[in-house]
Amino acid sequence: MAAIAALVDSSPDALNTLNELAAALGNDPNFATTMTNALAGKQPKDATLTALAELATSADKLPYFTGADRAALTALTSVGRAILGKTSTQGVLDYLVLGEAAKRDVGTGENQIPDMSAWKRNPSSIAGEIA
Repeated sequence: MAAIAALVDSSPDALNTLNELAAALGNDPNFATTMTNALAGKQPKDATLTALAELATSADKLPYFTGADRAALTALTSVGRAILGKTSTQGVLDYLVLGEAAKRDVGTGENQIPDMSAWKRNPSSIAGEIA
């Protein structure tokens, strides 16, 4: 018993003694259950968490939001899982076997992939350039 008393008295200053720690927890022998019950009432007060909790989840399903505080599930394919597993943009590009063109900006400048505004809109002027 003396060894236990010495252990209690030698605990770090932050705790001082195990008795003080027990007092801080309200001397509740069922502290874990008390805290679980206290926290259990919080989730239903958040509509987003409730929307997620109401989903009937299963394997190969991914939750997504369809509107404010509304959630649904979609299929998660092996390809989707593989892409989500990549840790970098380059990893995704490599997985999809995309070359350098996939990394270029769209626009009308040098080294850009042309967008629709890059093409002339007057077919008659194009005809003169082709001839």
